[in-house]
Amino acid sequence: MKKIAVSLLGSLFLVVIAGTDLLPANSRFGQLLIELETSVKWNAQTQQWRNRRTAWIHQVKAADNVGQMRGLLLEFEQQIKWDAQYPQWKNQRNGWMQTVNRAQTQSQLAHTLLTVEASIKYEAQTPNWKSRRQGWINNVNALR
Repeated sequence: MKKIAVSLLGSLFLVVIAGTDLLPANSRFGQLLIELETSVKWNAQTQQWRNRRTAWIHQVKAADNVGQMRGLLLEFEQQIKWDAQYPQWKNQRNGWMQTVNRAQTQSQLAHTLLTVEASIKYEAQTPNWKSRRQGWINNVNALR
């Protein structure tokens, strides 16, 4: 009976892992997500983000699959204040969240990273973001 239970659990574990791409720790996607987060000014993020941010960065660096990155991407977006995002984002956000939650590959998740970046107003980002943005977009597109 124990062998069957262990075998069944092992099979379930493989099914869960097979459902999402594995990523190397400190993946390129994670680096790009952190780069985007650092482009957002403090006053454009929620107050509680200051307490959570360091641990979040460590989790992004340690994340080794798309499922973990989905949650971290969603958490980051939730910490951006509404007034730091374009007004149409309120209508687009639910669809974006569904797309994030359905992402099974790094390529699919990269598309959602570009979408959330486009929701953030330039004035809510650091002054050097405009000059860095195209290179960042090119790097994200390379993941697709």
